Amino acid sequence: MKLPWKKHSIFLLIFLVIAVFAEASLPREYQRILDSMTLEEKVGQMLLLGVPGTYITNSARSAILELNAGGLVLFAGNLTTVDQARDFTSRLQAEAMKTKWQIPLLITADEEGGLVSRMPAGMVTMPGNMALGATRSELLVQKAYYHTGRQLRALGINMNLAPVLDVNNNPQNPVIGLRSFGSDPVLVGNMGVAALEGLKKANVGSIVKHFPGHGDTATDSHLALPIVRKGKDQLAKMELYPFKQALDYGAMAVMTAHIEFPALIGGKNLPATLSQEILTGILRANWGYDGVICTDDLTMSAIANYFGFQDAVVLAVKAGVDQVLIVGDINRQKEAKQAIIDAVNRGEISEARITKSVERIFLLKSELNLNPGKIPELLDPKKEANDAQKVALDVALNSVTMIKNDGELLKPKQKVLLAVVDGKLMGASGRDGTTIGYLLQRELVNRGFGVEVIDISSRPSLSQQQQVLSRAASVDSVVVLSRNASNEQAQVIQKLLHKPLITVALQNPYDILKYPDVKVHLLTYGYTEASLKALVSILTGENKAIGQLPVKLSENYIFGYKE
Repeated sequence: MKLPWKKHSIFLLIFLVIAVFAEASLPREYQRILDSMTLEEKVGQMLLLGVPGTYITNSARSAILELNAGGLVLFAGNLTTVDQARDFTSRLQAEAMKTKWQIPLLITADEEGGLVSRMPAGMVTMPGNMALGATRSELLVQKAYYHTGRQLRALGINMNLAPVLDVNNNPQNPVIGLRSFGSDPVLVGNMGVAALEGLKKANVGSIVKHFPGHGDTATDSHLALPIVRKGKDQLAKMELYPFKQALDYGAMAVMTAHIEFPALIGGKNLPATLSQEILTGILRANWGYDGVICTDDLTMSAIANYFGFQDAVVLAVKAGVDQVLIVGDINRQKEAKQAIIDAVNRGEISEARITKSVERIFLLKSELNLNPGKIPELLDPKKEANDAQKVALDVALNSVTMIKNDGELLKPKQKVLLAVVDGKLMGASGRDGTTIGYLLQRELVNRGFGVEVIDISSRPSLSQQQQVLSRAASVDSVVVLSRNASNEQAQVIQKLLHKPLITVALQNPYDILKYPDVKVHLLTYGYTEASLKALVSILTGENKAIGQLPVKLSENYIFGYKE
């Protein structure tokens, strides 16, 4: 008599054996440490903390030695020069070697490129995600993030809190914008995976953010609690799509969004960061993700103004979070750790649940070669910056987009007026005070142009507008460089239409909607040094603008448009 169930049972057994062995396991040393740790030590590893200053302060020492923090997050204010940054991160790791288990720190930073950069002077900030989206080149994205990662390792930073996978499908979004690869979820997903590949190749940690998506909001979660009122199907096709692509690829970590998605949680008023339905339900159960889940900063207003801080910390862990990010002062950080310990002691959270989170964090550290008792070696910053500079310019040259070309570019040796809403360059090159106007003037003068620069405010007064018109009377061509164009900036441009005029949107790609009658219009998606140098080469005819719109501006300027 045949027993067909035996055949199926054998296949099931083989599948289970393969699954067990395929699942990542902790290196022996990390497993030994995890088996011996106290609850307090394990909870410490779940903390990703901001620290003040540019050297080891009492707060930083307390975060490492007293709280046993598993990781730190550094900002531009922590990193002033290359030498200081390297010394600071090395000393932070040296403090970690004084702890019982000598576990290296995850030292993290938001190095998204463009608008969000922590690079000190002497390093290179890549053009941001929207510029990368305009290139349509996954290879360039991979190269950009690879060289970003190499530079971070030269500074002692082993994890990049990037890439942003939010789809920028709301022109009114005040916080994402240029940080997104674009308005198409497939483009964002493909570019996001390429960014992950680049960081992985550089042996730097990555985190995809802000899950389930911060692109379609008109509210900044740093200031209030946004709500996305879309149905499940809409969210699956748009917001969730890039994250699913990234997690299928093997993303190391996910950062949550402080945003309500009622359709995903049965209409409840709870942000994704605190939602078990979203984090444990969608990420863990539905998608099978078993990497690290980290919150966005829990001191942001979207959490702090609506939920008690300690309650929010506990809710986040109960929802499925492994790591809580807290940028606030040391006392608030101590409160967070104690809140988790108290919740375990009350039986609200099991210690097994805490152990699982620490196991995920240890797996991440081991994947980055952060081994107990060893301080990571730093790469050569000069070499990495030199290599990155070449790639940054290549990205910029492939990203600048021309969407109107009914006039003329600059002619050799012309007298040119640059009317610019001025400011420091984005990222590393702006740390020493270098401004947009100064760099553009220098590049054009070096090419034989006579150049005047006039700074205008974001909302130029009538007297400022008149000054621009007076200066424009004595030059051959005018270039107006707008930033998030206001009605007043548009008025300046409207009054100059009688002159040979070129307009450039330095930031918001939607600026042309404020001044549609111009004849020549370019977009740079940011004002890093590389983007401005690429812009000059296009204004002077040395290179052609080949970027494509990564967002839809209007019915005339659709996704993918270029002249």
